[in-house]
Amino acid sequence: MTGRALLALLLVAVPACAEEVAAKVVILHTNDLHGRVYAQKATWLDKENPPMVGGFAALASTIRRERAKAWADGATVFVVDAGDWFQGTPEGDLPRGKLVVEWMNLAGYDLATIGNHEFDKGAGTVEDLARIANFPFLGANIRREKTGRRPSWAAGSRTYAVGEAKITFIGILTTAMRTLVMPEAIEGLRFESEEKTLSWYVEHCSDRILIPVTHCGKDRDLELAEKFAFPVIIGGHSHSGIPNPKPSTTGCYVCQCFAHGTVLGRVDLTIQGKKVVKVSAGHVPVKVADGEDPESVALIAKYAREIGQSMDVVIGDAPEAMTRNAGGSSPLGNWLCDVMRESTRSQVAFHNRTGIRADLAAGPVRLRDMYTISPFSNTLVTFDLSGADVDSVLEYSIGTSAVFLEVSGLECEVDMKAPEGARVTVTKVAAEPWDATRTYRVVTNSFLAAGGDGHTTFRNGKNFVETGVDMLDAQVEACRKGPVKAAGENRIRMK
Repeated sequence: MTGRALLALLLVAVPACAEEVAAKVVILHTNDLHGRVYAQKATWLDKENPPMVGGFAALASTIRRERAKAWADGATVFVVDAGDWFQGTPEGDLPRGKLVVEWMNLAGYDLATIGNHEFDKGAGTVEDLARIANFPFLGANIRREKTGRRPSWAAGSRTYAVGEAKITFIGILTTAMRTLVMPEAIEGLRFESEEKTLSWYVEHCSDRILIPVTHCGKDRDLELAEKFAFPVIIGGHSHSGIPNPKPSTTGCYVCQCFAHGTVLGRVDLTIQGKKVVKVSAGHVPVKVADGEDPESVALIAKYAREIGQSMDVVIGDAPEAMTRNAGGSSPLGNWLCDVMRESTRSQVAFHNRTGIRADLAAGPVRLRDMYTISPFSNTLVTFDLSGADVDSVLEYSIGTSAVFLEVSGLECEVDMKAPEGARVTVTKVAAEPWDATRTYRVVTNSFLAAGGDGHTTFRNGKNFVETGVDMLDAQVEACRKGPVKAAGENRIRMK
């Protein structure tokens, strides 16, 4: 019997006076790990001498240390994850998530909500991983279109007895899946409303303490927190850091701990009888200097040799660092779009900034670096698009940072104070003045071409050609041709 289960049994078995039945619960939580098995330099903490943070070995050590401290304090401990476990690195993707789930077994996770990126390689991958996980995958609002039932690999919730109370963790996935994942990856599935699903639990499980573990993003979680009086919502998806959460008007705390395992979230609950009477929440730093778990080190090493042989090959050189900095076009975005346009001999290229998953450091460029930048296996798609539609694409793009596009072959100015629909002024396309009536040959990635991130205007294109060229392959070829250096101009000028 595990320490957590034994403690829960003791709390149930020894009721006493009201003062004695108070129970302590600690929830340790992560989100958006994205397969970041190795530690990274925390330049955001110290540019001159950045400490090493994150990495699965240091994260496992931090989880075990915090869990032991909580147990020593008489608390019942749960370890949960809010989605996007493995996608984004060679160590996460190439074993199709197996390394990450094996590590989560080792670290002692109690449950994990399914994220949108778990579907990048198809629902079959989630099903395969469920078979090796020692903990349940949650997705209460995932349903099969034909039967209306949840798939066998997605439990709706898990309930645990703690003292006189029952705690039910509910897994919720964003309903925006149609714009986040390729259609074929979620074929036959539908994703019910977050509110509808949570309302069902509120109605049918009123005798329990309900805790949603969501992959919906901070903004959506904050909306839900104003509508439901949960003690806490543990979230992911937006990579948001909420180190000192404040309660909503319903008393609900929204918690999320950035991404990539650089910090561990911790929520402390005090339960009196069947109710939560106190909540506190915060972050625990994950520092390599504080120790790395030997079992995690050994597990990673088991996979590292084969992956490293291919991924650590040097394929080029970057004279200068290239970033994905916000505000107008970015150096790395410019380079990627130039590669796309030149690879297909198109006039214009578009690429979503959210699809650029890492910056590029100066120095030797490895295949691993290019993979980490573009891990999605998207291909290049070309088509004809009118000048008017080019303008519409850009207008939609500047609406939120989540749908912002990088470009090549055009220049524009953006005035966010102008009326919606008139905020973008395209100045040049294909080195000539923009013409709304002219047709341009455009290239983008297969995710956007299918309308991903809500860019449905791309579907207005004509003469589509699926080139079959992987985005990563195009980048590797460009790296081998010469120095990896971006054109420095700001192609999207923000007024």
